[in-house]
Amino acid sequence: MLKSYWGMRTCFDQCQRRPCNNCLDIYHDYLVNSSFRRTNYSEKRDLMQKKFQSFNQSKASLTRMPFMTYFFLAVNIIVYVVTLWRFGTTENTFALLLMGAKYSPLIIAEQEWWRLLTAAFLHIGVQHLLMNGITLYFLGQELETIMGHWRFTFVYFSRSGSVIKI
Repeated sequence: MLKSYWGMRTCFDQCQRRPCNNCLDIYHDYLVNSSFRRTNYSEKRDLMQKKFQSFNQSKASLTRMPFMTYFFLAVNIIVYVVTLWRFGTTENTFALLLMGAKYSPLIIAEQEWWRLLTAAFLHIGVQHLLMNGITLYFLGQELETIMGHWRFTFVYFSRSGSVIKI
């Protein structure tokens, strides 16, 4: 009979010492053919590692996806279309003021602090929207993957000087 005590395999049928090559072959056959195989643990461990790797990759791909860039692009386009639909033009100063353009006397005197945020989404004309949209699309993707979502959002709102210059 082949037994194992704390890693010391002995062969009681032959010499009761550390097993020779013949005993190791018998022991190996015992492990392979028994219902309790050591390879089951390694296979389960490998399977679990693959599952965790695929989970981590999907999580990492979500964090790498620049969804804030796409969100800001969509909001810019929606605000432009709403302004165009509501006033018929986006180049009128009065229309932009009604939509929330940054105007310091209104921000300070009337306490309209929300204008600091809405000014980042207003554009004067199609050319302004296209140039800012193209720049946001290409630079925003790279910056958001490097900086992260929250830092990129802070940079987006502070890039127009809305927060700094009142």
